[in-house]
Amino acid sequence: ASDIVDWSDVERTVAEGKLLGDLAHERIPRFVECFATDGERAMPAARFTETFVELEGPPEEGARLPSLVLVRAFVEGESIEEAIARRRRFASADLVRVARSLFEIVAFLHELHPPIALGELARSSVVIDAAGAAHLVDVGVALRNGATAAGPSDGDRARDVARAADMVVALAGGEAASSSLPKELAAAVAVARARAKDSSPNPAREVLAALDAP
Repeated sequence: ASDIVDWSDVERTVAEGKLLGDLAHERIPRFVECFATDGERAMPAARFTETFVELEGPPEEGARLPSLVLVRAFVEGESIEEAIARRRRFASADLVRVARSLFEIVAFLHELHPPIALGELARSSVVIDAAGAAHLVDVGVALRNGATAAGPSDGDRARDVARAADMVVALAGGEAASSSLPKELAAAVAVARARAKDSSPNPAREVLAALDAP
């Protein structure tokens, strides 16, 4: 839940709910509902303006603010951020599984019409489930990074792929351990970083092809 400071908060949260509702991917948590509450009443966020008085400027100190709640399906597991913090060790096959599932999500988003780029993809936004697959639990980062109907540039896509590759390398133990990556994963990371420099139109698919190369 997040407190409402101005109407951009309402618009952004409703837009995030609509974005999630339009996505259909097994590793992007399903959108359930979006509602507003003042602690006593709850209503769909779309009807918020019919009930609450519009806020003008910052709220007074100590004022009780209504909140917006965006409900998504729960993904059990730990985030990449948590896994790195506790120095979780991954077998080679598990690292490849995480990488493949993460790049599949990125490719899916890049191939939408219009495409979606995630910008500063956070380690806390990617959760690894018990089977070792990555789930993107915060697509709203795309909205906070200014996603538009025009879609991302090739450079935006390349940065997403490079950021995902950096996450996988960090899971493996960081740059110092990159020389011990499985052969196919090392090739995929090399492709991701190369595409960050030359801006390919579909870098995530190129990375997946490198992962699957004999």
